[in-house]
Amino acid sequence: MAVHLHALGYTTFYSGKYLNQYGIPMANGPQHIPPGFDHWYGLIGNSRYYNYSISNNGVLEEHGDDYAKDYYTDL
Repeated sequence: MAVHLHALGYTTFYSGKYLNQYGIPMANGPQHIPPGFDHWYGLIGNSRYYNYSISNNGVLEEHGDDYAKDYYTDL
C-alpha cells in the first residue's frame, strides 16, 4: 500500500511494530526500510516501554530504562 500511495505523491510514514522478525540480521537488520516509506520508525523485536531498540529511518537507536532520556515521545 505504501508503494502505491508514494507513487501517487503522498508522503508515507510508519511508526511502531512492523513484523515479529523485523530488524534481526536474517531479515536484513534495522537498516532495512520496506519500500514506499518516506519516514520510518520501526520497533525491533517485541513491544516494551523500556530497553527497546528502534530503526529511525534505517539507523539503529537503543533506548534503556532512564525515564528522562528513554521515554520516546518526540517523533
